[in-house]
Amino acid sequence: MTSPIAEHWDLIYPASPPRSRLYSLQPIGVGTPWVESLTGYMARLAEAHCVSPGDLIANELKSLASKSHGKSYLHQTSSSTESLNSTGRMALELVQALEYQTLRLDLRYLTLLSWADILPPKGLLRRIRAWCPSCYNEWQHNQKPIYEPLLWALETVSICLKHRQQLRSCCPKCQRQLPALAWHSKPGYCSRCYQWLGTTLTPEVATLTTNPDELKWQRWVLENVGKLLETAPSLLKAPTRERISRSLSVCISRTVEGNIAEFARQLGTHKSAVWQWKSGKALPQLSMLLKICQILEIDLLNFLFNPESLTNTRDSLAILVKRDFPSQKPKQQLDTDQVQEFLQSALIEEPPPTMKAVAQTLGHNSRSLRRRFPELCSAISARYLNYRDQVRAAKVQESCQEVRQIALKLYGEGIDPTRSYISRYLSKPAYFREPAVVAVLESTRQELGLKNS
Repeated sequence: MTSPIAEHWDLIYPASPPRSRLYSLQPIGVGTPWVESLTGYMARLAEAHCVSPGDLIANELKSLASKSHGKSYLHQTSSSTESLNSTGRMALELVQALEYQTLRLDLRYLTLLSWADILPPKGLLRRIRAWCPSCYNEWQHNQKPIYEPLLWALETVSICLKHRQQLRSCCPKCQRQLPALAWHSKPGYCSRCYQWLGTTLTPEVATLTTNPDELKWQRWVLENVGKLLETAPSLLKAPTRERISRSLSVCISRTVEGNIAEFARQLGTHKSAVWQWKSGKALPQLSMLLKICQILEIDLLNFLFNPESLTNTRDSLAILVKRDFPSQKPKQQLDTDQVQEFLQSALIEEPPPTMKAVAQTLGHNSRSLRRRFPELCSAISARYLNYRDQVRAAKVQESCQEVRQIALKLYGEGIDPTRSYISRYLSKPAYFREPAVVAVLESTRQELGLKNS
């Protein structure tokens, strides 16, 4: 006899929510100026799976690995991985692949895809990774996630305002520049020597890496670009290039009475470029948009979304005052004694820095330093080159030993230790380009009684 209670049992299995193939890692800072970059998210996602970004892409993001790049997707795109944070096809493909595998719908906001119609890729993102070492230290000390803000990837951003210092772009250990995303990228660490990047500059050096004019310009840049990144998730419709053309037409009409040549002269650019912007045939770079907006004393968002408000600007040509904008790092007065003392200290620094890194830390052009201090600069460069050769020789020797150990291990397991097979286990397969490494494999095979291919 059936129980009256049993008659009300629902025996239908509830529908299970969809399961993601990859961990649905929540991105940091979406909807804020400090949203993380897509390349940084990729590195954090790989870390969450205890693998490298290169292995994660090669084995899980088949829609990328199946393209012409094959399994060496990151190797083939290593010179242009900054484009993964940009406005083009590479960014869109990675976003789609990651959203499919993680079931997240907010990863496009880790790029500049929302602004693809108004931001040309040229001059938009720096080609190498940049970071604030003090931010890394602070996040680590406060046990916060280590990540890479999208702001740091922008060419127009060169300073961390919070710590009033230049963003760094050379590893303090190996003195090498890093791509936006490498096979072994990890937030806060060098993708080449794997050392922590969160070193703190001394107060003396930090003073040399700041400049009042540049700080003022960077404050304007960060405020306006930060609003773009903050606004992206709430956009109902992104502005088009026609909106840029309309806003520029209003600006030119109200400030110089329609005189394109005068407007171009005050901006320090060619009138043909301004004419192309005004006619909608080309787009001004982000740095130029920011420059125009600062001169006209209007917010970038107002310029993009509300060109009618520009009619309230002053009608006088005096609004276009010739100003110096730091398209490059501003020149600083050379304190001879202080710079000489710093160069002398660089001669005993370990590991030896490059002359380029020393000049960057000082905030001066390396050519001017070489003219003023030729002997010191030559000694710094020679010391680094000698150090680099020693490091390379040591790495080649390590690879030689590793190849021999792997070959013997494979042979003991009944596997023919060929070059292609050993490469699968070698920590740095690229060192097979070295004749010394190839020679070790050949001698080991001869020792084992195997023929060399």
